[in-house]
Amino acid sequence: MQAVLTGWLYFGEWGTRADVFYENDGDLAAVATYLNEHMPTDQPVFVAVLHVPHPTLAALATDYDQLRLIPHGRALVLPAGGRATYIFPRNVPVPVWMRPLLPPPALLGSLGPDGEPTFALYQLDSSVLRQPSHPLTANFSHALTLTGYDVGSGASGADLPLTLYWEVTGEPAESYLAYAHLEDGTGFRWSQIEQDGYPTVFWERGDRVIQQVAVPIRAGAPPGAYRLRVGWFEPASGRPLARLDGDGRFAGNALLIENAFVLPAEAPPAVLPIPPVVWDEELWPGLRLVGVEPAPPTAVAGQPISVGLWWAAERPLPPLLVRLELIGANNVGRILTTRPPAQGNYPFADWPSPAFVVDRQTVEIPLGAGQRPLSPATQFGGGGGGGGHGCLGRDGVAGKRAVVCGARGGHGRGSGVWAGDSLVGLQFEEE
Repeated sequence: MQAVLTGWLYFGEWGTRADVFYENDGDLAAVATYLNEHMPTDQPVFVAVLHVPHPTLAALATDYDQLRLIPHGRALVLPAGGRATYIFPRNVPVPVWMRPLLPPPALLGSLGPDGEPTFALYQLDSSVLRQPSHPLTANFSHALTLTGYDVGSGASGADLPLTLYWEVTGEPAESYLAYAHLEDGTGFRWSQIEQDGYPTVFWERGDRVIQQVAVPIRAGAPPGAYRLRVGWFEPASGRPLARLDGDGRFAGNALLIENAFVLPAEAPPAVLPIPPVVWDEELWPGLRLVGVEPAPPTAVAGQPISVGLWWAAERPLPPLLVRLELIGANNVGRILTTRPPAQGNYPFADWPSPAFVVDRQTVEIPLGAGQRPLSPATQFGGGGGGGGHGCLGRDGVAGKRAVVCGARGGHGRGSGVWAGDSLVGLQFEEE
């Protein structure tokens, strides 16, 4: 009786449910069945999968060792012979970026419980290759040559599309992953991604690869021009592949791609991320200092340091300025900079409403900072004028002493915050 019930549940219920069918790799079982009967012998077969190796294909496909697997369909590979068979199972459909490159499918697999084909098969030749918008030649350790790239734009909190064009030119000694770092003009790394678009175990000399990389853009990244640092590395050791010049000499570990543009976010995140140091105080009507990214605990006079100020704006703002100071043991301030957010490149008045912005400020420590400890300070206030200010000290902000001030300047009203070690916690010394 139990066997009858189990059979009825499987064939009458579970077997007809599309979610159960695909969760149990029913589409890949259909791929294996097809390949066991029609495995090409004159060209390689690429199969898009969710992970490599793949146990379902390994168990069911007779010629599994001859298949080349592409994780998540992130790369389009054309072998040196110029022809290939590509199979996309239902669980890993053709990605949007690849659709314009492919011909119509040569074959559709058997129908699944949802009435859709279990896979789509494509016959590829050199017509799928396209020229990069930025052609170049960058040799990475004689293992691969980057022949060009395309780079798009993306909004803060979303992804920036990057397409890499490269060719296998050597025999890989190790497993290699591609990486891309999103940096601003000061060299600060806003985000990064490592990706195994085409596993090295399947590489063959002459393979031409088009690899799509979705570079994440950190929420709060100010709009503007950034750059991408692109290369390959060995994940086991972390060692990057050297980039070589035309004479085979070392030319760095990466290629720098300029003018990768970040656009303003349409809206701030529904839930703001938690900063390293929580502040959460309104410093101007409609403008909150959410928190702070402290600078390193030590710095050298004459060298740059950076601090991140996390702002949340709830209404349009006037042209305010941010002032960074060093406060000595005698409580005398030394102004490092007075400018709009993002190194002066993203004024408060240009922000949409509402907005969430991570304001990275990089300044150089003056050579005369001396040996004694100096506390960093951040002041925010109106865009001009002098005048006095009255301050009220308080304790308990991130366990440090803070002073909140109301400034009276040429623009009538202002407010600010000085924070000792709670902001950046620096100990200065002469170089």
